[in-house]
Amino acid sequence: REQRLVMQEQLEELQILFAKVTPALKHRLTTVDALQQEVAGLTRDNEQLLVKSRRLDEAEKKAKEAAALAATLKSVRAEAQRQEQAFNVLTDEHVELQKAAETSAASLTDAEAKIAELRSQLEVSEGKLATAAKVSAELTTTRAALTES
Repeated sequence: REQRLVMQEQLEELQILFAKVTPALKHRLTTVDALQQEVAGLTRDNEQLLVKSRRLDEAEKKAKEAAALAATLKSVRAEAQRQEQAFNVLTDEHVELQKAAETSAASLTDAEAKIAELRSQLEVSEGKLATAAKVSAELTTTRAALTES
């Protein structure tokens, strides 16, 4: 009978302790869930930035091709100037080529600035994702430890 009373007291103590711990555990689980949702959101953001980065890489390739074209156009311009005396007809075409080269150079500058900006955003996003993943892992370990106890 004494053992039963001791066990009854221990059970009551455990029930009180459980009542105290339960809200904190629920709060931590809610926090873990919220962080996992944030990690999922950051992962989606990162994937979108990767897609944008690929597109920008393609744009950069096209911009480099445009730069090569601009270099070619400048070469054509120099040749046109040498032949200007003999070929007055080429004068109008020369002006158009010069404008195209300037437009290509401006487009290249804009594309390079956008690429740098998106790469910076991608690095920030990857840093946030790494931090969130670390926190999520720590919270998962905490949850597992709390669940076991």
